[in-house]
Amino acid sequence: MNCIVKISGLVLLAVSTLRAQTPASRPFVDPELDKLIEAGLSFNPDVKNALSRVEEARIRIRVAESYLHPTVRGNPGIQTQSLSPNRPVQFVNVRAQRVQLTTFQIPVDASFELDLFRRLRQGVRLSEIQTQITEADVQITRLAVASEIARLYALVRANDAEQTVFDRTLTARDSVLAVVRERFRIGLTSEIDVRRAETEIGNLKTQQSALQRSRHELENGLAILTGQSPEALRWLDLFYRCIQRLFTLQLRPSF
Repeated sequence: MNCIVKISGLVLLAVSTLRAQTPASRPFVDPELDKLIEAGLSFNPDVKNALSRVEEARIRIRVAESYLHPTVRGNPGIQTQSLSPNRPVQFVNVRAQRVQLTTFQIPVDASFELDLFRRLRQGVRLSEIQTQITEADVQITRLAVASEIARLYALVRANDAEQTVFDRTLTARDSVLAVVRERFRIGLTSEIDVRRAETEIGNLKTQQSALQRSRHELENGLAILTGQSPEALRWLDLFYRCIQRLFTLQLRPSF
């Protein structure tokens, strides 16, 4: 009994601590990240499975509590009997008539188990502790899903920032390549400088393609965590294109 009480206290402390740190009560600064976390906590398969286990544990509590109450069993029945007019009678000059008899039976049995050694109450208490542990598992699962979504979202944003830097660098390299080609055309430099500038641009484009593939993989990871299709997260690409367009406008020369 003392062991059960101690375990129960630890579980209650863990649940209260996890609930105080749940993402729903402490949203992130980024509203888009908050939307992703909310979707993950609502549609993630692991969270749904954890919630179903909590519901199953609560049902077990109700089943355990039912043994503390009296058990009543009933087996009602109805019986109909028809007596023929040709049946033998005690009186000679009396004609028998058809008679139909209907009998109703409502037997009721009641039983009650005396919990002298508190076995039933201990079973209820154990079911309650198991439910509290299951609820703590739900909070742990929610925190794990929210933290993983936040991590992948941060990687997506870092990827976007890196691609923006690459776009700006490619724009500058294109300008340098145009200058080098013009210098080569008028004979101020050699073809080696032109090929070197073209190679640098090719390397940058290769690295940029790798970043784009990495970003798609991160989007697929977010889609799995949030229980959505990758097409539902295409707004992340739209966000990146808006940033890219903004930097393009900033780099445009003014006359």
